[in-house]
Amino acid sequence: MPAYRITWEIDIDADSPREAAEQALIIHRNPESIATVFDVTDEGGHTERIDLDEAEDKEACAACGRPLEDEENAIHAPSGRSYCRACFDQGQG
Repeated sequence: MPAYRITWEIDIDADSPREAAEQALIIHRNPESIATVFDVTDEGGHTERIDLDEAEDKEACAACGRPLEDEENAIHAPSGRSYCRACFDQGQG
C-alpha cells in the first residue's frame, strides 16, 4: 500500500500558536465544516488537490474513494455506505 502526505491549510487569527492549533482542530473535526480540501502528495512527489465536498456528489467507495459509477460489482452495505468489490473482499466494508 503506498504512503501519502496529506496537507490541509487554514489561516487563523489567535493569541498564541497553541490557540491557533486548537481552533484548527475544532474546525477540522466539525462534521459540518466546509474545510474539505486536501493536498495529497504521493511517494514520487506528485501532488493532487482533492475536494471531498465534490467527491460526495459522486458515489465512491467508502474505503478507498474509487468512483463506483464504473463498478458493476459495487457493494451497498446496510450501513448506507458503498464499497468497491476489492475493498469489500479485503474486509474493509
